Amino acid sequence: MRRRSHGLHLTLAVLLATTACAGLSAPTTASAPALAPPLPGGLRYTVAATGLSNESGWEGEIEVGDAWDRALVDALSRSRRFIVVADAGTRAAALDEQDLAASGRGAAGAAQAAATGRMTTAQLLVSGAILHIQKESKGGLGNVNIKGIQLGGSREVVEVQLALQVTDASTGQAVASTLVTGQAVGNHMNLGMDDAAGSGSLTTFQSDNVGKAIQQAIEQAVAWFERELPRIPWRGTVARVDGADVFVNRGQREGIHAGQTFVAGEVEVVTDPVTGEVLHEIMNETARLRVKQAETKVSICEVVSGDPRSLHAGLSVRLP
Repeated sequence: MRRRSHGLHLTLAVLLATTACAGLSAPTTASAPALAPPLPGGLRYTVAATGLSNESGWEGEIEVGDAWDRALVDALSRSRRFIVVADAGTRAAALDEQDLAASGRGAAGAAQAAATGRMTTAQLLVSGAILHIQKESKGGLGNVNIKGIQLGGSREVVEVQLALQVTDASTGQAVASTLVTGQAVGNHMNLGMDDAAGSGSLTTFQSDNVGKAIQQAIEQAVAWFERELPRIPWRGTVARVDGADVFVNRGQREGIHAGQTFVAGEVEVVTDPVTGEVLHEIMNETARLRVKQAETKVSICEVVSGDPRSLHAGLSVRLP
């Protein structure tokens, strides 16, 4: 029996070494496009990923809804064009912690107690839906039989259709949307045994092609989002006016640098009298600002035109 087992192991080793000759290559996937580099002088937008739902009706070995929310957040973070704030669940937990600290039920005088009024808000909300998942086998990859050990397989093609929508958090309006398709190709390999004792499948190796196709679709969607940014107004706010210094609530993390100029003023919103939908925004310029010093989260600016006395906290800041 021991000699038989040794022979079986040797046969398996020889069989696996010959799979390349039989056309059974390692699982592959279509390469995902590299995320676009930051645009010259481009500023970063604060975004929140609100969820990636599964509307395809597909069910399998992976959960394609909640499990892929984090993949969307990761792709947005790696693009270097976005500041990603926490998702709805994490923000709710933070609010609960702030409420606990404010209630007085926490440890008295706790220096690290969560303070209210400091949570970063998002300018843009990013949501997505997996609309369609299709799996198709592309015939056999050949079959090898050596001394009763069988190795065979087939090529699998998975196609995923993903819709992505970007919404302005201040108006609730969709400002951009796209439909992308991700595809992955991999091999399904079966290893079996057929001898005097009987026959059966020993094991199965299968690549996660659905996950790879979803990942590729997400990468494409985020790259598209970057290209859409020049059409989406970038916003900041005057946080404080201290003599000749005007503090804007955007800094180095948003890509701001010394010498950059902004327009500060009141924004007049034109809405539909019937539906209440925002139709247009008019920027009434109060002053033009130039950045003297950019800190991590704030920029200290000077007034280069307009009346400095008319500036106050709360004014909107836009690109010229």
